[in-house]
Amino acid sequence: MFETESTKGLPVIQATGTHKINALNADMLKQIALLGLSTNSALIIDFSNVNYIDSTGFSAILTAYDFAKKNDKQFLLVGISHELMGLFKITKLDEVFRIFLTTEEAINSIEK
Repeated sequence: MFETESTKGLPVIQATGTHKINALNADMLKQIALLGLSTNSALIIDFSNVNYIDSTGFSAILTAYDFAKKNDKQFLLVGISHELMGLFKITKLDEVFRIFLTTEEAINSIEK
């Protein structure tokens, strides 16, 4: 359901085999994100394959974000489609998360 790849030494999580983050897989995403954050200074979640997130998905993302913030780690989101961005804006989460178009942009923001 989710795959983690290392890009320039940072974990990048991406959905595989699904286009949704919902009650069926949100806990898996949360666990993978928390594991990545526990051993790295930053984590990127790539939403380029995702076209739907429900409340459990947002809860999983917020849990990982809170962990990152409390542990002085960076939590970045990339590849959010126009449709998904609408959900982020309605919930005002676009003002909470650091969101980038591409993984490269996110990584460059960390390196500065």
